[in-house]
Amino acid sequence: MAAVKQERILLKGPEIVVATPGRLWELIQQGNSHLSQIDNIRFLAIDETDRMLERGHFQELHDLLERVNFD
Repeated sequence: MAAVKQERILLKGPEIVVATPGRLWELIQQGNSHLSQIDNIRFLAIDETDRMLERGHFQELHDLLERVNFD
């Protein structure tokens, strides 16, 4: 899905967001207003985590989980 369409859908405030970790982190870093509330989520399923770990993307995964668990 094109980035512009993703952003348009996120403006509607969906209750469920499915994203790869990299794209999710990118949208958070860009200051997406809906995803800025990510620390309020109750459940998180991260797709492709095994691939991230295989490719050495530990820091990106760490940053995402740290952001979600931020108090």
